[in-house]
This record gives sequence, structure tokens and C-alpha cells, in this order.
Amino acid sequence: MPRPPQPVDPEESLHHLIGATIRHWRQEVRKISLTELAKMIYIDVSQVSKWERGEIPVPAHRVADLDEALQAGRQIAALYAAVTELEELRARERVTVEDTEAAGTDETDMRRRAALQMLAALSAGAAIPPGALEMVLSGAAPGFVDQVDVDRWEQTVHEYRHVSLMRWTGALIPDLTADLVALGRLLERKNPPSVHTRLLRVSAELSGRLAAELDDIGDRRAARVTWAAARRAADASGDRDLSVWVRGYEADQARWSGCPDHVVTGLADEAIALC
Repeated sequence: MPRPPQPVDPEESLHHLIGATIRHWRQEVRKISLTELAKMIYIDVSQVSKWERGEIPVPAHRVADLDEALQAGRQIAALYAAVTELEELRARERVTVEDTEAAGTDETDMRRRAALQMLAALSAGAAIPPGALEMVLSGAAPGFVDQVDVDRWEQTVHEYRHVSLMRWTGALIPDLTADLVALGRLLERKNPPSVHTRLLRVSAELSGRLAAELDDIGDRRAARVTWAAARRAADASGDRDLSVWVRGYEADQARWSGCPDHVVTGLADEAIALC
């Protein structure tokens, strides 16, 4: 059993998180040296060493090379994309103390820190830290938002429906996590009821798909938390068909995850009762 890498401080930069992930795949999974990896991607070994230590960022065009050399199944690329988005979100939301109430800033920092904890744990093959998933999902339930490009979010849902059939187990977790963090921020703001309802539908489906991914990798505890968030968002949207879909999807996943028959039957009965 490969030894997981040392935990990464969620306050550290993207470079440290990606570096720790590269080191994990090189040392614990592929079991090759820095020199061997450097030769495989035709780059100086000192550069690879600096990437792993987080001293310099991995160039975006080198991420695919690392995934292929380490046989990581594009997990490094997925993590790189997700955390890059979170880092960009942090940069956009960085404001002065004079312009922002401390409570709001604290909540933003907590959610971002929780998301990075979750991504770091997933990249290392470790359990998600207690409380991290709840913090990520806390904004993906009912709230108030301002005007947003809801069409883009609904298109994102369609994309997930398509790619989920072609991706390996757990591959969508980083992307879904990052999208739920961004969506959660929108759901905290004020917006016309029609827009808010559409965002809740998006939240319900993305949460349901994240829950299914977590079930597929065997993290049943995290899946239960995420299924509950999906049900809350679906019910709050007032879309009965969506509420039925979430519960039916959860029942199907529970069956394949080996849950007791009474658990599967209870979930199916909830879905049927709403029909």
C-alpha cells in the first residue's frame, strides 16, 4: 500500500499542492527517481525538483506530460485546473479590510481553505478531513444571489452529464468541488427568484454527481453528506422531478455501494412518494 504524502497546508500556494501530488505519484505509485522522471519529460532534473518543492510553478503546458509520465490518469491535470480556479477566485475576492466586513471575509477564507483541504486529501488518496466537505457544500444550499450567467451554469450541468459516462472513477471530483465552491458564492447573494431557482437546480445536480463520485471511490461518509446537500437544494428549488431524480440516483448508488436493503428501499420509497 503506497504511503500517502505529507499533508499540504491549505494556506500554501498552488505550487506546493501540485508539487506534493507529483512527488506522491513519482515516489509512492510509480516508484521512480527524480532523474528518471526528468528524462521521461525531457527536462532538467533541477526543474522537476523545484516543482515538487513548490519553489517554482509547473508550466501549464507541462501538466499533461507529467500525467502521462506518471500514469496518473489525468488526475494531476484535473487537480491543477480545479485549484487554479480556486486560486483565481481568491485573487478576485481579495479586498481591503476597509471595504469588507470581517465576518464575510472569514467565511470566504474558511470555505476556500476547506476546499483546498478536500482537494489536497483527494490528490493524496487520503480521507477528506472532517468538516471540510460540509464547509464546501454550505453555500450550495438555499440562499440569495444576484444576477448571474445562469445559462452558463446549466450548460456546465449538460457537460457533466456527457463526460461522466467517459471518465474514470473519481476523476470528476476536483472539477465538481471547484464548481460547487463557485456556485456556493453565487447562492449567497441576492437575485430574482427565477434565477435563484435555476441555480438551485444546478446545485442539486452537481451535488448529486459529486455524491455519486464519492460513492464510487468508497467514501460513503462523504457521499452521505453530499447526497443530503443535493436533496436540500432540489427540494428548495421546488422542482419535484429533480427531487425524485436525486433520491432515485442516490438509491441506485446505494445499491451498487453495497448498502443494506432497507437503506436502498427507503431511498426508493422516498422517490416514489414524490411521483
